[in-house]
Amino acid sequence: MTEIAFSVKKNKDHSLLFYSYSTPVAAYCAESGEYLRTKEWFSVTTSRHLNKWLGDNEYREVDQEFLDLLGQFRQPLFEAGAKS
Repeated sequence: MTEIAFSVKKNKDHSLLFYSYSTPVAAYCAESGEYLRTKEWFSVTTSRHLNKWLGDNEYREVDQEFLDLLGQFRQPLFEAGAKS
């Protein structure tokens, strides 16, 4: 089985960032209850995992730069699925 480097990081404000390797491609903002997804297309695999993570939730598409900024300014409490 091939390991895929996707992770979800939970921040102190309980927001979630969904990463493809080191790039944040989606987020859940706890304060607004809103899901965000990048407008940028990366690959079939990233799209498949992203769609699975978002599920049936409504989301708003945002510029990749916005998600990059979220990733820079949010300090994770943990990484789901991270190896110890």
